[in-house]
Amino acid sequence: MENKGYPKNFREYTSIFQQALKQEIEELKKDVGGRGLKYYKGNLLFSSSKQFVYRFLNDSIPNIPDDTPIDTFIDNRHLNGQIVSTDIEGINISLEENMGDIIPEITIKTSRSKLPELLLDKFNKINSGEVAVNKESCMKLFSSEKSEKIDNSISSLNLHKYKYQPNSEQAKAILQSLTKEVTFIWGPPGTGKTWSLSIILDQLVNSNKKVLLTSHTNLAIDEILLKYTESLSDDEIIEDGKIIRYGTPTKKNPKFDKLILENIVQKKAEEKNKQIQLIEKKIKSLETDLTKYQNQNIIDILVELEIVKNNRLQTENEISKLQRSIHELNDANDRIEDTINKKSNI
Repeated sequence: MENKGYPKNFREYTSIFQQALKQEIEELKKDVGGRGLKYYKGNLLFSSSKQFVYRFLNDSIPNIPDDTPIDTFIDNRHLNGQIVSTDIEGINISLEENMGDIIPEITIKTSRSKLPELLLDKFNKINSGEVAVNKESCMKLFSSEKSEKIDNSISSLNLHKYKYQPNSEQAKAILQSLTKEVTFIWGPPGTGKTWSLSIILDQLVNSNKKVLLTSHTNLAIDEILLKYTESLSDDEIIEDGKIIRYGTPTKKNPKFDKLILENIVQKKAEEKNKQIQLIEKKIKSLETDLTKYQNQNIIDILVELEIVKNNRLQTENEISKLQRSIHELNDANDRIEDTINKKSNI
């Protein structure tokens, strides 16, 4: 497959990306000292043992990418934090410590070059061989190699089960996504891209496929997950911990709480602990039964032994009586013989 003007191999692609990242980092670092932004009246959105997410309302959207590390200052205290998401109404910030239900004021400072620097470092590790990647798939992603059809058990789609029926173009995109190695779905806002992706996700999961859903924003991930979970006929797959939301959700939703890795681990641990307690209870019951059985056997043996002793004693008594009777009979016999002898002499 010939692509004029395109890089010819994987290394050329990474070189282009690295050069672009270096230029971006250079421009971003001109913002010496980082950006200092103030936000007010942040409400605790949700929390876990390791992160506490606060939402601050704001009139403008800060140009800070999701997952950007930040330094936060609250009442002259410094805390490490992270940008979870930004939208037209405000910003969600994750902190490493619980600062109560409301934070009256917070100042954040961030180096906007941090994420590009991390990405550049990743490219360096890929080129050095420290990090392994599927180069063939990468080349297909950039259309430098032909994307083939894949052997897939999904030969036909049952789209009638979904609440909102995909139109013909959406159905075509869904089918192609499930039968080709690489598929791009493009469309302006409101054309059903998120819903189509949730259907693709559902089809793959129902076919026992492992799926990695990723995006450059946390909000996009949560929108797709929300639509997907809404389409489920039951929550069994969620309750079983088969969907893991890695990172920090942007929304407070009971279903999202069940998808967070930390909560899944905690739930599994509680279930295992209950099983362990039941097993320990069963073991204790069996040990009690065993002891009781052993003790009962000892008692039975002792009773049997006592019976044998009594029988022996009774037999010995009877033998003694017989011996006395024999002795008496012998004495009587001797007396009779003496009497007979005396009479014979007369």
